[in-house]
Amino acid sequence: LSDASAILSLDALRRVAARMRDPKVGAVGGGYALFAEGAGREAAFWAAQTAVKRAEAAIGAPIGLHGAFYAFRRALHRPLPVDTVNDDFALPMGLVERGWRVIYDPEIRALELEASAASTDFRRRRRIGAGNLQQSLRHWRLLDPRRPGVALAYASGKGLRPLTPFAMAAALGGSLALAPGSAVFAAAAAG
Repeated sequence: LSDASAILSLDALRRVAARMRDPKVGAVGGGYALFAEGAGREAAFWAAQTAVKRAEAAIGAPIGLHGAFYAFRRALHRPLPVDTVNDDFALPMGLVERGWRVIYDPEIRALELEASAASTDFRRRRRIGAGNLQQSLRHWRLLDPRRPGVALAYASGKGLRPLTPFAMAAALGGSLALAPGSAVFAAAAAG
């Protein structure tokens, strides 16, 4: 699967084919970069996401793949529910749940030609946030302790995200409650 606005590295399909020689590999995804000049914040975001994908892959499996390009074995495809928000997460992680390996190969490059407008970026962030909640509910099997790397990457990268606003509110409430007797908590509450 690939985005129409992305240019793939010349060796992308060869690299996928080489990775798929391992019969335990169910999906392969590549790196993602922005071509557009002035993509500043968005480019920084994607650079950070790439670093996270590398780290996740090193401990078990990348938690989702960049939607600009990824490939999977046709025989493994199962239709996703029609309300699935982030197919680039749900499809590869469904394979991991079923015991398949998912590979992140940053040498496979998808170069995005069009930077997102600020309004589009905000809508994408909101969609991804909704997808994180959906994924927490649908893919809880990724917390299987028999695969500790996958469980840790999933719990920290996706599982905790929907809880973060509540944790932040609890931290603020605790800081406010403790602020009268402590300069540290007063500063934390003000921050």
